[in-house]
Amino acid sequence: MAQTAVKPNRPPLILSLEQVADLSAYLGLNLSTAEQLVQRVHELTLVSVEGVQVTFKPAVLQRLKTRALKNDFGPWLRDRIREWANSYVGV
Repeated sequence: MAQTAVKPNRPPLILSLEQVADLSAYLGLNLSTAEQLVQRVHELTLVSVEGVQVTFKPAVLQRLKTRALKNDFGPWLRDRIREWANSYVGV
C-alpha cells in the first residue's frame, strides 16, 4: 500500500465510538483497528481488470457515482470503462 507523508504539525485523527460504529456500518466491516479502516478505504478505491489494479482518488469515485444517477454503480462503471477502451482502440 502507498505511504503518504505525515505533516509534522498535523494532529492525529481521533474518532469517537459513534463515528467508528457509523464507519463500520457504511463499510460493512466491524472495525477494530486503524489499519482495517485504511485497508477497507483503499479497497473501495480500486478497480481491477484482468489483475491490473487501477486506483481512483475517492473524490473521483464520488463524482463518478453522481453521474451514475440511479444505475447500479458497479455495472455502470464497468460499462463506462469498456466504452472508453473500445473508443481508445477504435473498436
